[in-house]
Amino acid sequence: MNEKDPLQNIFPILNLPPLKYLDLIKSHQVSNNKKKNLKVKILTNITLSPLKEILELTLWNNKLDAEVTFGEYDNIIQESLANNQNDCTIIFWELWNFFQNAAPKLECMSKKDFIALQKKLKTDLVLVFESLKSEKLVLINRFANLPYSRYDGFKNRLNELVDFGNKILEDCQNENLRLIETNQIHYMHSISKTLDTRYLYSAKSIYTHTFYRHYACIVCMNILKTKGNIKKVLVLDCDNTL
Repeated sequence: MNEKDPLQNIFPILNLPPLKYLDLIKSHQVSNNKKKNLKVKILTNITLSPLKEILELTLWNNKLDAEVTFGEYDNIIQESLANNQNDCTIIFWELWNFFQNAAPKLECMSKKDFIALQKKLKTDLVLVFESLKSEKLVLINRFANLPYSRYDGFKNRLNELVDFGNKILEDCQNENLRLIETNQIHYMHSISKTLDTRYLYSAKSIYTHTFYRHYACIVCMNILKTKGNIKKVLVLDCDNTL
């Protein structure tokens, strides 16, 4: 009996990639001879293997012949300044890796240094958004404090920086910018299935293929909407006959 795909109810119009990781990678290898008409670039300060293969297969399965590439690791600002002209730019900017060992070091910072760091974050974000305002579509994740969440209600410095950064994202007026709420992915599947912290320190990698499958579907939906492949239909049942 085939395992039920939990994403089917969330993305009913999408042709989803295989549920099992090995099947997914095999399908990607078989389909890799497609002509690539769309350019998708990922800017990141963490390791995102194997997002490229999962995202490409998801896009291919939904008639989007895209090539996914990565910018230089942990070089988001400089990469955003390049004249890339991509169809979609995705930004994974994790504040727990804003600088080396950021999460624990934030707690030891003086108030003056922490305020200076907030100003730097704002300057960096504004510069990136300004550099990418001519791109067709820019997707950036809302900041989150995972995998350094605290469950006792105490707000640490990372929480403060996350809240500060999200306020900047929400205030951005760029028409091509879309925010992705990754916490919803964790809540749906449970953190035990979406996070794997075994390689947190050695490879700066925390996400599982379950997370990437869901994330790839969100990206796919956003690209389809931008291309006009998805239409909204409003049905008004005025006489209660439907």
